[in-house]
Amino acid sequence: MTVSIITFVIILLIFLSSLNISGMSTVNKDISAGGDFIVKSNNTIYTTENEVFFMNESIIPEIENITGVEKAIPFKETYFDEGVFSYMIRGVTSTTLKDTGTKIIEGKFPSNNNEVLIGRYVASDLDKNTGDSITIHNKTYIVSGIFGGNYQMDFEVFMLPEALNKTTTPIDLEDIELVVVHVKNGSNIENVKNSVEELHKGKIVAISNVNESEEYKISYESINTITNYLSLSAMIFGSLLLFYVMLSSVNSRVRELGVLKAVGWSNNQIITMIIGESMVISGITWIIGAIISVLLIEYIFPNILFLDIVWDIWIFIKALIIVIIIGMIGCLYPAYKSSKISPTEALRYE
Repeated sequence: MTVSIITFVIILLIFLSSLNISGMSTVNKDISAGGDFIVKSNNTIYTTENEVFFMNESIIPEIENITGVEKAIPFKETYFDEGVFSYMIRGVTSTTLKDTGTKIIEGKFPSNNNEVLIGRYVASDLDKNTGDSITIHNKTYIVSGIFGGNYQMDFEVFMLPEALNKTTTPIDLEDIELVVVHVKNGSNIENVKNSVEELHKGKIVAISNVNESEEYKISYESINTITNYLSLSAMIFGSLLLFYVMLSSVNSRVRELGVLKAVGWSNNQIITMIIGESMVISGITWIIGAIISVLLIEYIFPNILFLDIVWDIWIFIKALIIVIIIGMIGCLYPAYKSSKISPTEALRYE
């Protein structure tokens, strides 16, 4: 029972730590949408409608004229609702699809304005397969295929730009929501990003990782805070459990410990034995927990959470250190109590 519960604590610690690292890696890879960075309007700093800045096609040549930029790919976006779900629609071509970091995993790219390509999450949520129909803004489309490979975009629907322009949407499709920028080999990405932001200083933002986007940063920090609290709770729970088990063990072995003291064992030897038993329990739980964690992560991350697995040896070292701390905290008082047992009283103990 004890080994099982502490093993669960170790699994939880390793799983949550891996989730943080793998989640950050996946989002950092996907946030640039297949390019080196993306450009978006920085409208969060504005308060009035007149000050809101919208990008349009004119920004593309401006970006491409910057030294170090290989190409800039515009994406127009809108949304549609399906039941309780809301999904983004992007206008893409077969060329820009390759630049998003996604790939078709079933079916083919839309060949006309009546076909759409849906992300694997959309297909799963709406139970759609290649050849099925899907209604978007009161118009019926045929699902030509399913794509995947970019966590952010796998919740979206792709259609030809001409088809997107013909949809009945609540937004002005002259505006560009997102520009994916590819940088030439050998160019400094940070310098290029700074040059792009200078085009419309304060009105656009170039993003290549989570920390540069307030939206993603806040979400990630919230998740990180939750996982840290869960890890701390698991540590406290594990320590209390081991404390109870070791104390119960000492109470049930009073006679045995008294005999050991009667035959010459010192207090230090008794304490060392109790601590040693605690460390053995901790070591066994760490090994079992690490093995089970690896198996769970190998299955859950790619198949359910759709995250790239990032292995970090420090995750396992941290878990080992934590389980040792749990073991030490859990056995200190029981070890001290065992050293104070009187041989005479212990031998009379029933």
